Amino acid sequence: MRTQFIIPVLASILILGLIGFSQDAHAASMTFTTNTIISSDMTIGSGETWTINSGVILTIDPLVTVTNEGTITILPGGFMVNSGGTIDNDGNSAFIDNSGIINNNFSGFINNSSGGILTNSGTINNNIGTITNNSGGTLTNSGTIDNSGNILNCGFYIGDPPDGPNLLPCIITVNTTLTFDVTTPDGTSMTIDPGAVLTINPGVTLDIDKNASLTIKSGGGLLIKSGGTLRVTDREIV
Repeated sequence: MRTQFIIPVLASILILGLIGFSQDAHAASMTFTTNTIISSDMTIGSGETWTINSGVILTIDPLVTVTNEGTITILPGGFMVNSGGTIDNDGNSAFIDNSGIINNNFSGFINNSSGGILTNSGTINNNIGTITNNSGGTLTNSGTIDNSGNILNCGFYIGDPPDGPNLLPCIITVNTTLTFDVTTPDGTSMTIDPGAVLTINPGVTLDIDKNASLTIKSGGGLLIKSGGTLRVTDREIV
């Protein structure tokens, strides 16, 4: 009788241990309480929420895409680190609320799609990554955006400008000079309006990515100075 009693108790302890120490990123709604790495593509459905607690680091691996159709909340003291992956804030119900720290590192992409809302009251460190606020998207900043990469604004930007290179609008309406490398992400359209000239300085590259486009309207202009580069991938300049 003693043996029969001990075995089920040990099994129960093992099961409870597994539940207590595992973080299942596939869960519909998730509160991250320990450091977690997302190593495969994930979708947060409409009405679902990922919450990153204080002191916790959520890391997105290179080439991994997290598609948010619900809510991502980074609490004060929480960290989201994009290490070369993609965060798509996708759809009318999509909301990213950052009161902590987002590190968008080299080759990392954050795309705020039409109807998406990205609110920052904490810190966003854009470390040679790309942030695109697409047409119909809203980016509100009452915190700090430390930019050493690309920030393209095709939608609504509200609040304090980023530190570092300024926002590059997707519709160029006044003379604008690129002093840093810019990549237009997949699906982005850039337009140079009549009377405006976009200048690419020496040592600077404007990279029009696959499925992106650059339209120069009649009366608009593109000036590539000696040493500057325009790189077009599978696209024509109109």
